[in-house]
Amino acid sequence: MTRWPSLRQVLAVWAALTAGAYCAYVTYMHSLPSDELVMAGTLSFQAMIGLVAVGLPAIVFLFLFLLIGAIAKRWLIDSKLSNEE
Repeated sequence: MTRWPSLRQVLAVWAALTAGAYCAYVTYMHSLPSDELVMAGTLSFQAMIGLVAVGLPAIVFLFLFLLIGAIAKRWLIDSKLSNEE
C-alpha cells in the first residue's frame, strides 16, 4: 500500500457492505414463517428491525475502524519521523 485510502473510499466501501448486509438480513427475515406477532410479519417492521440489527452495529464498527486507522496512521507517521532524525 503506497498511501492511505481516502475517507470517501472508506465510506463508499462501508456503505456498500452495510447496504448488502441490510438487504440480505431483511430478505432472510422476510423468508421466515410468520410468528405470533402479526406486526412482525410485515415488510416495514422487518425493515425497521434490519435498521436496528444491521445499521447500529455498522455505525459502531465504522467509528471503531476510523479511530483505529487514525491511531495507526499517527503512530506510523511519528515512528517514521523519529527514524529520520
